[in-house]
Amino acid sequence: MWYRFTMDRTSSRVEGRGRGVTLADVARFAAVSPATASRALRGDPRISERTRDLVQRTAAELGYVPDLRARALRRGSTEVIGLLVPTVTDPMHAQIMTGIHQEVADTEFNVLFATSLGRPELEAQALQVFARHRTAGIILVSNVLRPAEAMDLAGTDRVVFVLPDHISLAGYQQDPEVGVIRADDPSGVIAEVHHLIDQGAERLAFVSGQLLASHVTRRTAAEGAVAESHLRHPLTIYPSLGAGFDVPPRILGRIARDRPDGLICYDDFTALRLIHALKERGLRVPEDIAVCGFDDVPFARMAAPPLTTVRQPTEEMGREAVRMLLTCLETGSMPPSRVHPVRFIPRASTRRSTG
Repeated sequence: MWYRFTMDRTSSRVEGRGRGVTLADVARFAAVSPATASRALRGDPRISERTRDLVQRTAAELGYVPDLRARALRRGSTEVIGLLVPTVTDPMHAQIMTGIHQEVADTEFNVLFATSLGRPELEAQALQVFARHRTAGIILVSNVLRPAEAMDLAGTDRVVFVLPDHISLAGYQQDPEVGVIRADDPSGVIAEVHHLIDQGAERLAFVSGQLLASHVTRRTAAEGAVAESHLRHPLTIYPSLGAGFDVPPRILGRIARDRPDGLICYDDFTALRLIHALKERGLRVPEDIAVCGFDDVPFARMAAPPLTTVRQPTEEMGREAVRMLLTCLETGSMPPSRVHPVRFIPRASTRRSTG
């Protein structure tokens, strides 16, 4: 197969013959690098609009069509991205997935999707399935296996970890320096502690989540912020409420007896369950006990009272995961890990002045 190009220097019109037009040809005629040409053809916002238009116009005039089979052979992989999440019922995971699918929609890739239910053995099985399907890369959301173990099971280091929640007593300290996308949990929790103190709280408590990296990090941040605030009472730690919607009577009874001024909950689901249970117990939120969550799920603002919480940029983290993985596929190197800022959202569940 052969091809020939002629260019009309006045009209900048390119004519090609044959079916062997490659990405390198598009890059050469557009006077950009192959990596820039690839990003421009995907509409990557990091590439200027002028360059994107030039590359896309050049590709159309050349009749460029991506050779997916050849690309798969070169990579030793398919045009498939593996996506593994604990569950689709968690609103936060659903928002991350939305961002991932929005970004993938503009590429030649398809998504092979699996859930793990947050169980290490199911996570391991899914990673091995991805390996057998020779996925081009993998995005793991809230994985509980340690990153090194996950990559070993997947048989590749082309893995992006979004909010990794590996079982760890060291919190986020075991995150790799590349390929990780997460939010700045400590700053969010510290903002909640300071807010509760500003509202007059003197006795604060933390309601635990599962013994995962995010729980360790958030609890540690709360303990440090309370200690630095020199309150008369140290932070009280309550155990996890477990699964389901009901709050264990033993934990609820202890909170009712202790009557802390403010509860900092591991996540919004924990906070919403507690608000309901406390009201059934005859305690008012926030007049008797102020309550904070974490994540800002869609239901948080619709709670009664609306929930004070911390918002993570979940959809953007999903989109960035795809961009990070595609960069790795193009360059052979995984980009550095990224920590996204969070936003503290004060609402009525902690504002005693609302009555």
